[in-house]
Amino acid sequence: MYNGEQHLENAVRQISACMGKNGIADFEIVIAEDGSRDRSAEIARNLAGKNPRITAVSYKQRMGKGRAIENASKKCKFQKIIFTDVDLSGGTDKFMQMMASLDNAELAIGNRYSARSGSQRDALRQILSFGYRFMVNLLFLRWNDDYQCGLKGFRKSAMLRLIPLIADKKWVWDTELILEARRQGMKISEIPVHWVEKPSTALKVGPTMMEMFVDLARYRWRTLHG
Repeated sequence: MYNGEQHLENAVRQISACMGKNGIADFEIVIAEDGSRDRSAEIARNLAGKNPRITAVSYKQRMGKGRAIENASKKCKFQKIIFTDVDLSGGTDKFMQMMASLDNAELAIGNRYSARSGSQRDALRQILSFGYRFMVNLLFLRWNDDYQCGLKGFRKSAMLRLIPLIADKKWVWDTELILEARRQGMKISEIPVHWVEKPSTALKVGPTMMEMFVDLARYRWRTLHG
């Protein structure tokens, strides 16, 4: 979460309700707050202080999406972990399917673009997303429909094996996670998700995508040169 104060309390309510609806009493919510400039850290600490199921992991300076998720994952006490964007654009209805898939797979990846998915996004994000996916597939000759979906699951043991292999700690982190998992021979399950994009004040789409393209090219250079 970065500058997600408007979504955080609602996300905690919805995730808790999902667990209760499905009869899961033993769970935890780990909030990875990444150096936000709004009240996100304060809200996260307050929620954690009121509920023993909630842990707040917060940083004064921005660490990057990838590093924030990695550090939060290390603090998780359960083997099955789901991470989601704080605005819950992917909802919670796929959580149970994702957890079930982790019985046999090391990673579960939300897919917004399969025939059984639905995606409500603005035209600019759709175009940039298509361009990014095309570039990944062109550079690595490995097809995966959705590298950047903000809804993924993994086994903690698999994540601990992958963390040392992932160099980028910002936006390309997800892509490296998937490609390195494939290089390690891990089983990956893809879950179709219905995605409803929420307005974001934290993400500057154009500059972020340019940074992602540059970092992706650097990652390809590293894989070619050891």
